[in-house]
Amino acid sequence: MAKILLIINKSSGIGHDSGILDSLGETIRKSFPRDYKIKIASNHSEIKSFIQDYLNKNLTGNITIIVAGGGGTLRAVIEGIYQSRIPLSRVKIATLRMGSGNVFAKNLGIKPEPIEGLKGIIDSIKKSRTIKGSIILCESPDGKHKNKRLRYVAATLGGLGQFGSIPDDLKRFHEKFPSIRKLFVRILGIEKFTDIEYGIALFSRIIRCAFNRRRCEYIEVSFKGKKESFALLSGVILNFPLKALPFNPELSLEDKKLVCYLIPRRDFLSGIMMLSKGWLLENAKEYTIDKKNPLRIKLLDRESSGFFLDEDPLSFYNQVEIRYGGELNFVAGINYKTRG
Repeated sequence: MAKILLIINKSSGIGHDSGILDSLGETIRKSFPRDYKIKIASNHSEIKSFIQDYLNKNLTGNITIIVAGGGGTLRAVIEGIYQSRIPLSRVKIATLRMGSGNVFAKNLGIKPEPIEGLKGIIDSIKKSRTIKGSIILCESPDGKHKNKRLRYVAATLGGLGQFGSIPDDLKRFHEKFPSIRKLFVRILGIEKFTDIEYGIALFSRIIRCAFNRRRCEYIEVSFKGKKESFALLSGVILNFPLKALPFNPELSLEDKKLVCYLIPRRDFLSGIMMLSKGWLLENAKEYTIDKKNPLRIKLLDRESSGFFLDEDPLSFYNQVEIRYGGELNFVAGINYKTRG
């Protein structure tokens, strides 16, 4: 039997009280009375460091990590795995819906209530419901150290251009008005409210870009030996289709590829028309990224720019290269539909 690690981010979403944390721990103890460990953390940096250290001390045997958090917590766990020395084949990941968007766990068919979701995961672990899922890998130069490159990984999606700046906008809003966010989360539910606030933030940015082209990065895109340049309005990197987005690529989590859509800003109307699904589907540039074909985006009018991976706000210096980052083993829910 694999070792079980339950890692809980008590700050994910709008935070979790001790009652739910105790119930998660008790459920694990009853199901895996011997070889288990429970870690409670409060931020992504702590989680990434803990995972890396824990795996480096447990290089033999198999380990199943149950992530009690959201997309950012899951990304921190994956970064810790990639920075450790353990072979990827020895690790399985399960994830609960305890964050803001929870897109990845939802895609895997995990139930929304934490305890019920955990019981379903435990059943899937015991019945070996496991799939191989692709990982998004982004690399860029380190602006502070000339010969160093920064490496980021994610499981769900990435955002570029105006879409890529939204998590940073929302982070500032949440810090300034925490009580407003908590109120609407209680009324609407955190996943629904997250979709709404992303939509409002994107609408605001797109309208401002319609009147000011300088808000858009001017980029050079290199793909399969060809180059093209344009002002970038928005972009998205997908590991599987998302209902909240207008794109519907022939893509599943299990495919060994990613899809990136880049939307150029050609004129004033581009900003306004981006609000139309038909215009988006007609004008977006599509790039299928696999092991042999990375996508490189170079900034031509500024030194750095913001983007996000799995809701985490990040930045890149000069250029970013988007790659297929290999596969990890994920525990699927009973209702997950496998490829084919």
